[in-house]
Amino acid sequence: MILHRSGEIFFLIVCVWRSTNEMWQTLHFKEEGGFEPYPREGILKPTQCVWELGPTAHEQQAWSRYLSSRRDEDAKRAYIEDRLTALV
Repeated sequence: MILHRSGEIFFLIVCVWRSTNEMWQTLHFKEEGGFEPYPREGILKPTQCVWELGPTAHEQQAWSRYLSSRRDEDAKRAYIEDRLTALV
């Protein structure tokens, strides 16, 4: 998940891995109150801004490490506990 603030609007981007190599995304936004699904129409869909590329690259590397591991409980725990703490 990525919580992205753009001025007074917050975007909650939830990504999941499907199969072994596809990242799928749902996008929600919050102006006031709770998060709502982001209306998506047309061919082009909002994906990411430049500030979200750091967390995405970190996740891709963490997922690749997991796929190359034994995929046992220790590997799952290491993947789940892997956090990006850098400034992007």
